[in-house]
Amino acid sequence: MQQLNSILDRLSGVSVYENLLKDPLIKQFLKLRKESGKKKPDFFQCAAHYSKVCAFLYREEFQGNLSDYLLDKILCDKNIFTVSAARGEWRALPETIRASTAFDLDAFFQLASLSSKEIKAALTQLFPQKQELIDSLPDYQTEPERFSEYTRWGDQLEEIASFHQKNGISLFAKYFAFYLSDKQKIIPVKQFVPVNLTSLKKYDYQKQQIVDNTLSFLHCKPANNVLLYGDRGTGKSTMVNAILTDYHAQGLRMIQVAKEDILYLDKVLKLIREVPLRFIIFIDDLTFGENDECFNTLKAILEGSLNAMPENVLIYATTNRRHLIKETFSGREGDELHASDTRDESASLADRFGLTITFSKPNLPDYLDIVCQIAAERGLEVEEEVLKKGANVFAMKKAGRSGRVARQYVDYVEGRLSLGLPL
Repeated sequence: MQQLNSILDRLSGVSVYENLLKDPLIKQFLKLRKESGKKKPDFFQCAAHYSKVCAFLYREEFQGNLSDYLLDKILCDKNIFTVSAARGEWRALPETIRASTAFDLDAFFQLASLSSKEIKAALTQLFPQKQELIDSLPDYQTEPERFSEYTRWGDQLEEIASFHQKNGISLFAKYFAFYLSDKQKIIPVKQFVPVNLTSLKKYDYQKQQIVDNTLSFLHCKPANNVLLYGDRGTGKSTMVNAILTDYHAQGLRMIQVAKEDILYLDKVLKLIREVPLRFIIFIDDLTFGENDECFNTLKAILEGSLNAMPENVLIYATTNRRHLIKETFSGREGDELHASDTRDESASLADRFGLTITFSKPNLPDYLDIVCQIAAERGLEVEEEVLKKGANVFAMKKAGRSGRVARQYVDYVEGRLSLGLPL
């Protein structure tokens, strides 16, 4: 029991990584230490705290691995060391802070090395009459699987600092796609569905424009906010997702913001301004009604606000409307004296995107070519003429040709082939 208490006692000296002491799993370890240290400890309380440790590990993504769980929490923590490391400035920290960081990491490493067998042995020593019940308690793993390259954490400040310099801090070190919740919190997308740029057919010129702009941004060179404008189903949103898929490893992160949440963009920008990564704010299907408050908010953020956009942030937006505002004939024929000023105001937001990329519906040959390319990638054995004839009929039923319609048709074909049904 003395060894167990000694390891847990070291946690009381944690300073730089003090946020981790609030972690629910670590709290159970500390409660176990407190209960076992009483003059008359309660066995069932001790067993319950230990079992909750296992329960937390079983519920998490680490399948009962304590070492991977703890190091994941460490690599996602935001503190003076991780922030400095992400900026490449951790060596400039005072020696006292670097020493405290090493102490904290060593304390958590010792905890991560504490096996369920050792805890059970300590409980048996404390409650010998309960040995049979103690032996039946659940177990967890301590041998690292996900983070096997890290050994004694307190001796690896440089390796951990390198991780943060490459991957950033907090949740941004672990995930790369996020969305703004209705409570104005940045939430990670844990099940991001990757879409590679190579899966987008045609639109090579548009693809190259957005790739060049994004690469310039990632290399800290001048880059523009981008408005992807065009017909529905032509791949505007897919293009943005593909950019994230292909370039997140270079430090790109993306936060999707709904149109109605543009009012809270200032909060988002404030949170990510100091994060040493490159962020794209993604606004999908951007349109405004007349007198929409979000219109002026976005216009001010893009250009003209005293609180300028952070240099590590761009806005990529998609829209089906060139001037972004839904106009009506009654609005155009209103009694305003200077109607042209109103029309100029409507166009002013679109003008503040430095780069406008246009996506038009494919003509019939291009549409059929897209269908054939997707079918070939999937290995579907269908005569080309049969495939094209069916694709044309499918598009007429959908009242339009687009990359989306092409993919939907190939899905239809693949489904029927898998069931042995005629096309």
